[in-house]
Amino acid sequence: MRKKETELVQVLKKLEKMLKETPDKKEAVLLYKTFLKNFLRTKTSSIPLPSVEVMTVIKHKKPTVFSLLRKEASYSDVLYYLTNIEAKYQDAERKLAHIINENS
Repeated sequence: MRKKETELVQVLKKLEKMLKETPDKKEAVLLYKTFLKNFLRTKTSSIPLPSVEVMTVIKHKKPTVFSLLRKEASYSDVLYYLTNIEAKYQDAERKLAHIINENS
């Protein structure tokens, strides 16, 4: 039996809330940068951190924020990496929902 990924689920639920409540404007970029920094520190024990899926969802749902994050990527190798990975949006949504449902 796999260990529940409680910390990861909490972080993904926070992302869902942010995506619903924050505008797709320049003012939200710092909030997303902080989220990504904390997301990368999330400990998982049985599955890899879904970085590709998280970035794909942000890119699709908050294109302005994503674009501004990409512009700032020249100052950060990690941000550069994160803004240059992607998957199919539907696959990313499905995988994140599966992680939340399986571990809640």
